[in-house]
Amino acid sequence: MSKKPMNKFLKFVLWTSGTFIAFFLILLATAAIIIPIKFPPEKLKAMATQKLSETLQHKVTLGDVNFNVFSGFQIKDLVVANRPGWAGKPLISAKEISISYHLFPLLWGQVSLGEIKLNRPEILVEKRGPNNFNFSDMMGGGKAQAV
Repeated sequence: MSKKPMNKFLKFVLWTSGTFIAFFLILLATAAIIIPIKFPPEKLKAMATQKLSETLQHKVTLGDVNFNVFSGFQIKDLVVANRPGWAGKPLISAKEISISYHLFPLLWGQVSLGEIKLNRPEILVEKRGPNNFNFSDMMGGGKAQAV
């Protein structure tokens, strides 16, 4: 048997693997340069605060927001306010949030989030009457009654 077909296949596999690895490294380097320029920490914080407040339908405040190309987003001191008229304590608070992201959507200028981890969360659950909780008005589930 001839070794030439095996050598061609091996060269093809090595060349394809090398191209993929080079493409991935270029993508990482591009993300590491472009994201901090396009989305500085102040802008990330404003965007995250607005989007979370709209989505959760509760006032959200955040501390520092940072981005790392390898680990994703880090948010310090998350506070989600409780419903008006309920306990004066936050509904949700966490010392830190870690959010991973998907790298390839960045090619199209989109940020696609992955896993979200709350580190040291505190969650307050209150109930008033049947099926009326302090989180009942969140995430578009209709307008809950304020009691």
